[in-house]
Amino acid sequence: MKTGYSLRVVVLLTALIVRQAMAEQFTLQLVPGWNLVSVPIAPEDPSPAAVFQGEYLRSVWRYDPQTGCYVIADRIEPGQGYWVYALVPPGRLAEPLPPVTVVGSSVRDSTLSLNAGWNLLGSVTSSPYSTLALPLRIEPSGDALAGPVYIWRGLRYHMVDSLPCGAGAWVHAATDCSVRISP
Repeated sequence: MKTGYSLRVVVLLTALIVRQAMAEQFTLQLVPGWNLVSVPIAPEDPSPAAVFQGEYLRSVWRYDPQTGCYVIADRIEPGQGYWVYALVPPGRLAEPLPPVTVVGSSVRDSTLSLNAGWNLLGSVTSSPYSTLALPLRIEPSGDALAGPVYIWRGLRYHMVDSLPCGAGAWVHAATDCSVRISP
């Protein structure tokens, strides 16, 4: 009986160690106000409260390209873009917000379906987290997705020639298609 118990404990500890070794961490640095972000890994707990933990974080929204409306996000998925609103912590107006660390697993060779019109997306990569070269490539043809890519920094949009890991981005698709969002 004692041997069976010891074996069970060893197996559970081994499973825990393997799981922790396989988990990746990605850190987002948010600023007070609106942040357009993405998460390049699959979060262990995809609920917005678990991913964007912190008392100063208030709301997480995603864009639904089929309706053209923003909706409250109920789960955080790699490769999607999200608007996250962060409050200024009381008495800490000049201080940066604490970083948000997302724990999850890597996602490889990822494509994302786009609807005709505007779409909000992000890149998918694993550590070391790198930028995604643009233009995005339509799958399976490999043709370039025409049009600019916009990210939000500070108080305005910026047109970019590569997509920083962790940034959400607006892209326009002429037709429904799938694009590669991993390097």
